[in-house]
Amino acid sequence: KLSYYNEYKSYLRRWYTSCRMRWKLLVLVIVVTGGIFYINHYHKDKYDSALSLVIGGSHKLTSQFRQKVGYATEPQDTATDFYSNKDDGNLQETTVTTTNPEAAHVTAHPVVGKEDGVVNTSSPHTDQHELEVQMRVGCAEIFRRRLPMSEYGSSIENIALSYFTKVEKQYKFLYCSVPKVASTNFKRTMVVLSYPEEKIKTLTIKDVNGLKNVHNNPAIVPLSKYNGSPLYPPYKSYYKFAFFRHPFTRMVSAWRNKFQINNGRVNKYFYTNFGNKMIEITRGKKGLKKFIAEQEPLLSFKEFVVGVNHRIIDRHWMPQTEICQPCDVNYNFVGFFEYLDADVDYVYKELGITEKIVQPDKTSEGAHHQSTTELTIELFNTLTKNEINDLYKFYEKDFLTFGYSKDVNDPSFPYPNSKLTSM
Repeated sequence: KLSYYNEYKSYLRRWYTSCRMRWKLLVLVIVVTGGIFYINHYHKDKYDSALSLVIGGSHKLTSQFRQKVGYATEPQDTATDFYSNKDDGNLQETTVTTTNPEAAHVTAHPVVGKEDGVVNTSSPHTDQHELEVQMRVGCAEIFRRRLPMSEYGSSIENIALSYFTKVEKQYKFLYCSVPKVASTNFKRTMVVLSYPEEKIKTLTIKDVNGLKNVHNNPAIVPLSKYNGSPLYPPYKSYYKFAFFRHPFTRMVSAWRNKFQINNGRVNKYFYTNFGNKMIEITRGKKGLKKFIAEQEPLLSFKEFVVGVNHRIIDRHWMPQTEICQPCDVNYNFVGFFEYLDADVDYVYKELGITEKIVQPDKTSEGAHHQSTTELTIELFNTLTKNEINDLYKFYEKDFLTFGYSKDVNDPSFPYPNSKLTSM
């Protein structure tokens, strides 16, 4: 009996100790939860800032770990076929010199590239340290908000590897090509690099600019053909770079290039696969029949916006962060279309190819007489606030990652975060 009594006392003592620990734990949980609620409710700005920094650091570590262990999903075999370029040419905008007198604090960042202004080789290139800070906060915010990929982007998550182009030879670099961000001319450079040195020495700038259908050139081999990923350890030593652009100017560039008359013709591929669907939404079935019969009026920018907001999407205007995944891939250099000349020159010097090849023009000339920046400001001032907000929501990850402003009337438009340049 005494043994049972002692055992019972021991059981009661353990139960009492356990209850005390549970109560302490419960009180601790209540206090911590209440503190977080109080800070989040009454000091939301400080809370968001601190949380973004914490998540940003952990997300960076996660990305580095993924790269170290070679985490990636194997690409599908259909990647190249899915993205085969059937769009009939690579027309891009022409240029008109434009300046914005209101942009007082942007005077150190001249508009560069043929599409939007005077080529200025003395302009600053993108400061990678400042960009890393911007991207860390932006990627953390994307993670915190749990922003999903677009329906189009999620369906090509594996196929997106076809945007990474691997160049072996002595240069060893990976280039992620974003459509409508001078990707055609980067690929012209890659084609030239594939030539024997004797042939390269004989080329003129006219020869290089005249290279056609470079997206399907055998020298341009997507990384998906190698069953690889930029996160795989073998590519750790490769120089990785990508270029991005303000989502709204890129969108306007895509609309003008794919749905307006260029060199006296209309792009039938884009109308058949995308434009006609947008016209049916905005004009109805009768309107679509009339357009097919008469081929006019062409798709307006307003109708294009409606189509994008209905998620009729192609790679030429899909979010750039879904293409090159800058929150996951550890790039050696990330540049911008807005600083195209300086950034391209910097990359070519880093690769050691500046003196070895004749470079193509940074952007291709077309038949337009208004810069894309000017046209974007003009067109977006005709849109409603709701239409712009819907577009911003679609491109939100691009805006957050690079610090672009969604206000086309902002003096900083179309530049990314103003701290991102250095001489």
